Amino acid sequence: MADFKLCISDPKTGKTYQKEAKDNDARPFIGMKIGETLKGELIGLAGYELLITGGSDYCGFPMRSGILGVRKKVTLLGGVGFSGAGRGIKKRKTVCGHKINDDIVQINLKVAKEGGKKLADALGIKEEEKKEKAEAKPKPEAKEAPKKESKEEKKEAPKKEPKEEKDRFIYKDLGDELLIYDSLSDNAHFLNGAAKLIFVLLCKNYSFGEIEKEIRKKFKIND
Repeated sequence: MADFKLCISDPKTGKTYQKEAKDNDARPFIGMKIGETLKGELIGLAGYELLITGGSDYCGFPMRSGILGVRKKVTLLGGVGFSGAGRGIKKRKTVCGHKINDDIVQINLKVAKEGGKKLADALGIKEEEKKEKAEAKPKPEAKEAPKKESKEEKKEAPKKEPKEEKDRFIYKDLGDELLIYDSLSDNAHFLNGAAKLIFVLLCKNYSFGEIEKEIRKKFKIND
């Protein structure tokens, strides 16, 4: 039986919550497609309706609307699976089909209709966990009085980054996964093993071709 990691976003608050769906909770998702809605009662969210917006398989390849089959190599101009390298540039990329199957490990959902409870309460997130998350936010630095500088010092002084961008992201290694917390938008992003590998290689300035080669090598994927 498939196990899914559900990433449920709430457009009203801008927050994303995580929930695991196993066994009977995972069964309703099999065969559903991107763009279809699911009754929240099937996963313990009474009154809610959830829209399937995407997902990814165990290798990190994203689901793409309109693609048939489990996984396919297609020529893309942009969109899911390829952000684009310039105007008119196309590239062959591996993507997953739009239908959820046993190879999918993460499903992205969006609240289409709210239930009687707040999403956090419906998911059973305790107030203590909310407080811990709030306390984990970096405190703003105290403002210092501006110092007078000579014209020469002003010319040589490096440009300062905007304060809201400084220390914006907090990373926590969870072994096979990576947690990235965005303190500016108050969103947490969970990367599975393959996505974590892609992120690390991008930080090392690997090209898309080199990243694809490393993924195929690690997960033993053949064309």
